Amino acid sequence: RIRRANVLLDEIKRYGVDKYGEDWCNIRRAEVRLCRAFSYYRLIRVYGGVVIRTDVSGIKGGLDDGAYQEDIHRARATEAESWNFVISELQWAANYLPESWASTWTGRATKKTAYGLISRMALFAGQWQTAIDAANKVKELGGDLATDYAKVFQVEGGQDNSAEILFALYYKSGSLTHKYDSYNRPFGDRGVYNTGAIYAEHVPTGELADMYEFSDGTAFDWTSYTANHTNPYTDREPRFQATIMYNGSQWEGREIQTYSGGSDSFTPFEQSTSTNGHTCTGYYMRKYLQENNTNFVEKGSYQYDAVLRYAEVLLNKAEAYAQLDYLQYQDLALDALNEVRERVHLPQKTTVDAPNKDAFMALLRKERCVELAGEGFRYWDLRRWRLAENTINEQNAHGVKVTKNSDDTYSYEKVACDGGSTRVF
Repeated sequence: RIRRANVLLDEIKRYGVDKYGEDWCNIRRAEVRLCRAFSYYRLIRVYGGVVIRTDVSGIKGGLDDGAYQEDIHRARATEAESWNFVISELQWAANYLPESWASTWTGRATKKTAYGLISRMALFAGQWQTAIDAANKVKELGGDLATDYAKVFQVEGGQDNSAEILFALYYKSGSLTHKYDSYNRPFGDRGVYNTGAIYAEHVPTGELADMYEFSDGTAFDWTSYTANHTNPYTDREPRFQATIMYNGSQWEGREIQTYSGGSDSFTPFEQSTSTNGHTCTGYYMRKYLQENNTNFVEKGSYQYDAVLRYAEVLLNKAEAYAQLDYLQYQDLALDALNEVRERVHLPQKTTVDAPNKDAFMALLRKERCVELAGEGFRYWDLRRWRLAENTINEQNAHGVKVTKNSDDTYSYEKVACDGGSTRVF
């Protein structure tokens, strides 16, 4: 992808400018440089410093295509140099990308896309003020949260999500599709749709499910929830309902049954076998599933992947303020965090909840988990915070095994779901 970008940027100088003009070409360059920066971001977050090759980095000043020994044997840049390159590329792109596109081209990168990505990359780079400035630019350009969290992930949810979704991978029913529904729907849908093409390959862990607060903002705890709630699930905050299917949740006119013997029943995970499409945690993924998309087996799925949302930008800004100087900027850090919470009607966090940076970062990490669940952030956040080893290594993920009692009540047992082994980082 980087090489293709470099070739285009090299050849547009010879073949594009005379035919289409410099302004037109600069917009194309901005789109391509943004995509190239995103490719480098994916490399740097894994490897640290990388070899940076561009359309002008060759030893002779042109395309870096390995034609000369000096180019072939170039050393890796440092991690800081690599992040500086990515951020500077996105800043260049932001100058030339349009604020919006005509409806014919909805979905292409805009200034908000570039600034939103800068707010993300700057966290990896430890450039806190850069992250804050970029997040504020997104807001100036119209970034905002959509009203209904659940509908952000629905193709036909009847809600305008354009202010929140700053960049996405879009698909088209009937022509450009994927298999998200087949790989994530609950096991009981096999019987509903008379198909074996439902696999439930990605299921939420108990650790994730337990992070979601009750709707009044109190924390969930298996040992004490019965003091104020008859059911561990029904009074939970809206993001829980929008992200996770659990025993008793409603789905396409039926009730999810993860209890032993139910239509979506739990099957323990073992290292040498498969769960055959059953959940091994007692939960199924709900986020992004398109309810009543009844043709998903024959025609596939076409929901978009929200690569960049304004909610993430707000959380990026909150984290950057805390890292820059929490005691000086705690009100601004809390404001950004609480804007995300207010959308789902949760009470605000205050300086009582977060009297210092460590306390605030604990809140921030939890908020990123529940807001961005299933969107591909958690693992990379743990690495970025240098917490992956402590969080993953020699640990178990857990689920809940549900038993239906003779009086139609349920019993819940916390179980490990790693097949008798612990995890390795």
